[in-house]
Amino acid sequence: MSALYFLVWAAYRALYALRLLRPARLPCPVISVGNLTVGGSGKTTVVIGLARWLSQRGYHVAVLLRGYRGRRRRATAAVSDGRSLLMSVEEAGDEAVLLAKALPGTPVLVGKDRGRSARLAIEKLGADFIVLDDGFQYWRLHKDVELVLWDATTPARALRLLPAGVLREPMRALGRATHLGITRSDLAPEARALAESLRRQSGLTVFLTRHSPGEVIPVHEPAAPPGRLSGKPFVAFAGIGNFGAFLETVRRAGFAIAAQAEYPDHHPYSQQDLTQLESLAREHDAEALLTTTKDAVRLERLKAGLPIYALEVHLQSHQETPTESLWQDLLEAATHAPPQRRPWSLRKWMENRAGYLALRGVSALAALLPERAACWLGRQLGDLVYALSGSRRRIALRNLTLAFGKQMTPGQLRTLCRRHFRFIGQTLAEFLRMPLLSGEDLHARMQMVDEHFLADAYARGRGVILLTAHFGNWEHLGTRIAQDYPLAGLARAADDVRTHRLVDSVRQGAGAKVIQTDDVRAALRLLRNGEILAILLDQNTATNAVFVDFFGKKAATATGPVVLAKRTGAALVPAFAVRVGPGRSQAYFLPPLEISPDKDPATVTAEVQRCTAVIEEWVRRYPDHWLWMHDRWRTRPPEESPPGEAR
Repeated sequence: MSALYFLVWAAYRALYALRLLRPARLPCPVISVGNLTVGGSGKTTVVIGLARWLSQRGYHVAVLLRGYRGRRRRATAAVSDGRSLLMSVEEAGDEAVLLAKALPGTPVLVGKDRGRSARLAIEKLGADFIVLDDGFQYWRLHKDVELVLWDATTPARALRLLPAGVLREPMRALGRATHLGITRSDLAPEARALAESLRRQSGLTVFLTRHSPGEVIPVHEPAAPPGRLSGKPFVAFAGIGNFGAFLETVRRAGFAIAAQAEYPDHHPYSQQDLTQLESLAREHDAEALLTTTKDAVRLERLKAGLPIYALEVHLQSHQETPTESLWQDLLEAATHAPPQRRPWSLRKWMENRAGYLALRGVSALAALLPERAACWLGRQLGDLVYALSGSRRRIALRNLTLAFGKQMTPGQLRTLCRRHFRFIGQTLAEFLRMPLLSGEDLHARMQMVDEHFLADAYARGRGVILLTAHFGNWEHLGTRIAQDYPLAGLARAADDVRTHRLVDSVRQGAGAKVIQTDDVRAALRLLRNGEILAILLDQNTATNAVFVDFFGKKAATATGPVVLAKRTGAALVPAFAVRVGPGRSQAYFLPPLEISPDKDPATVTAEVQRCTAVIEEWVRRYPDHWLWMHDRWRTRPPEESPPGEAR
């Protein structure tokens, strides 16, 4: 049955991958909160926290969900218009009513067609921000952020496709996610190992959260204040996806559990159920019943002989960063509208697969051959790519012509271009051999020139931003410095997951530490701990960029190093690796660049320009050392783009 389920899933996904079906786009940001498994992963708690935070910042949020177990789940309808509750729990389902009650002022809509629900929320209810509850498997709507939650208590043995296991989709589906979070991480000792495993599979930074017990509220009025029942036993019951996690939260809140009763998820309680619960309470000398807020909305219409209370839970970060920073990351990702992952194509898949296999082959040969032979092999690989990859060769020649067209003849430019490809091929071979080198080998292969600039900046104790580029053997530079200083490099995950894992394993084998480019919290934490963060500031970027001159032409450039220096007071020290022989380089350190505390956009742009000018100076000195095959000037300023053209 799982095989049949997979075939149906694969066929449906193929319709989107081949673009026979396309997701509709909305005129406002969309954040989806979903999961890969059946059962409770804490989505509702996350949706409530996120929607409440967005509303507090002035956004008119609408929450959309299917309305599980509600009679109106197929037709689009408003459970709440932001002012009053419009539907019963029988019509809308328990989750929808809970959201409506927990989010006063926020419209909540149910319906199978989320696109239709969204249009109703935008056109009739004034929404300018959409949050999808359980939206990861809803493919008909474009989402700016795909937040996937993973319950840390999910047993590994259950990770098989439905119906044999709990997976709604294969693990590879994590490739669609933009953000990944582990919930209830405090209930699983192996949560951090799980986070690392998911990071390797998805290429995403994984944040950890826990469910913290909040207020205890009476389901019916009047009821004795819960404080009067302190120390007295309760009967704990619930019909949710993870009953065990609920019991553990109750215990951690300090309540004694006299007895417990578990019901199916979304259980429609009857008066008979309540009578049986009250009998169970009397048998165990319990004076009240305790349940979840989701169960509470299904109990309000019933008559109770004993007090019933619901335990609220709140989301808390299980890391050093407050939960608000998580919401801020999601907001920035949604409102800055980063480019979405490219749709699957057979050609791209074949290119990625061929590239990965070639990289594996070169890696194996580089490990077997002596160093000089491996470097020779890398240069031959560069020649081969130069001959076969017409697109990369054209980009490199175009870039070289832009930079040096007035000083060099076309023949000289072609010679330089081929020399550059050979240089990059040798750099790749040197990189793949790094795990074979000891600390002493790394020291011997890279001489540090003017290291006192780095040492003095590090001694200040306010962190150091190492400004560099895809220049020389930049991977060797970071690994060499990490032998003597606490350093991590900021890097973007490779588009192909297999290639990313291979590159990651080489870096880790060489002792390098990497932070993903979207993990701002980790970067700030590292700098505030007084450590060194290496950033390569020479890539085209389409988001959060300023346009500065690079070889006389405006280039979209990230502001990250300058902004981080302003936020933390870290010193900004340029450094570049220059090759002096096979496997050997010299690392040159420059005086720190002065960064003012002024956060005015014009000041930030001017300081990014100074950083870029330093990179340009070193590229002019050693033109074959830089990554010319990268399309550095692809993104153009608005004034250069024709109307309607994507930028």
